[in-house]
Amino acid sequence: CNTGYSLGADARSCLACTTGSIRLAGGTAQNGRVEVCNNGTWGTVCDDAWDNTDAIVACRQLGFTGGGIALSQAYYGQGTGSIWLDDVGCVGTESRLWDCINIGIGVHNCDHSEDASVQCTGDLNECLTNNGGCAQTCTNTVGSFNCSCNTGYSL
Repeated sequence: CNTGYSLGADARSCLACTTGSIRLAGGTAQNGRVEVCNNGTWGTVCDDAWDNTDAIVACRQLGFTGGGIALSQAYYGQGTGSIWLDDVGCVGTESRLWDCINIGIGVHNCDHSEDASVQCTGDLNECLTNNGGCAQTCTNTVGSFNCSCNTGYSL
C-alpha cells in the first residue's frame, strides 16, 4: 500500500488513515488489535469497559456481516504510539467505533498492555472496502464480490 494507507481486512485493498477509520493489527484479516485513526495517525483502543457490543460495532465497521467477540489485555500484542479511545461504550447501533461514547479522544488511564482486540465473525462484505478505486456498483456474495464500474469509469 502507498504511504498513509494500510492493508484492508479483505487483504486486497488499502485503507487510508482518515479520522475515525479502524484496522486490525497483530492478527489476521478477521482477528486482531483494534487500531483507530485520528488526524492521520493510527493509535489503539484501551480495553477498559471493552465488551462484545463494542466489538460488534468494530467488526461491522470493518465490513464483517457476523458479530464480534471482545478480547482484552493486548490479546493480539501491544500497540505503540497513541491510545486514542478509552472507556468505549457502544450502544450497538453505531456505524463507527469513533461514534461510541468514550472519555475523550486521546484521554485515557491505561497503557498498551490494555489494548483492545476483536475476533470478527461472518462473511466480509468486500463492497464496504475500496475495491478498484472507481465509482462502482458492487454486489457482495459469500466469500467474494462482484464489482462493475459506473458509466465513464474503468478499473
